[in-house]
Formats: sequence, C-alpha cells, structure tokens
Amino acid sequence: MINFYKAKILSRNFLTNNGSNLFNVNGSTTPQIFTYQPAADEVFTGQLLHSFLTSDNNVNSVNRFVSISSGLSNGLLIKAVIDGNDIEICNCKNNYDLISQLNTKIDTKAIGPFTIVTGSRLLYELVLDGSKNDKIELTVRDNLSSLDQCSVAVSGKIEAFS
Repeated sequence: MINFYKAKILSRNFLTNNGSNLFNVNGSTTPQIFTYQPAADEVFTGQLLHSFLTSDNNVNSVNRFVSISSGLSNGLLIKAVIDGNDIEICNCKNNYDLISQLNTKIDTKAIGPFTIVTGSRLLYELVLDGSKNDKIELTVRDNLSSLDQCSVAVSGKIEAFS
C-alpha cells in the first residue's frame, strides 16, 4: 500500500488528562498522567513548552518548585515513549531542575498579581509517530494544587498520511 501525503500543519497541542490541560492537581496519592499522542496517520515533529502561573512573587529560590517552598518530593516526571521504549526527559523537583533540564526562564515581572514561569525544551527534535503509538507523558506525583495555573504543550508540525 502506498501512503499519500495529506497535509503539513503547524500545531500546538496541550498534554491532557481526561480532557484537561491544567496540571495544578494533587498527584501525591494517585499520580496524574497528562499525555499527547498524534493520531495513527500523523507524525509530530517539534518541541516541548511549559508554563506556570503563580500569585506568589517569591519564586527565585532554586530550592522551590515555582512557588512551592519545599520543592517536590517525587518530582514532575516528563518522558517520551518512542517505539515502545520509555525515554526520561526530566524529573523536576525544584527550580534548579526546571532551569537546568527544561531551559526555564523565571520572569519575575508581575502580570497583575501573578508571576509567570515559562520555558521550552527542544528535544533534539522530538519526533512522535502515531502509527507506532509514540507519545509524550507528564506525570504529576506531588500536590501542585497551590499553583494557580500550569500546563505543558508540544509545538511544531504535524504531517498527515493516508
């Protein structure tokens, strides 16, 4: 069978859990997994983007996780599943991990009462093939409910075949 090229689309897709892309949840008892997986006839190529929003302006300590003063006990685990193999991208427990592993910029310029923490990680060109069930997962294993908003997305292009 010949695969025909259908489209190349610029795309930004959030990792989701039961339809929600906000991961300010409590995953300390039951880990919460957020996933992005392209459709079976698609190949995604791009990078990982993340954003945290907090009303606490004291985010500059490397020992905190955004505004959580004690950091995280278990960490925020991000991994890719490529050809059935788990590839750990990072396990962030504090701001130092966010900076060193995810190229995070802590912008202390307040947006109203909020401080925004953003970053991106070009994963040596992350390629996810939907026909192979490739995906990227973020697992919340601590209580992040004190953060006002946080999300992770992938941004890049989708090539569709039929």
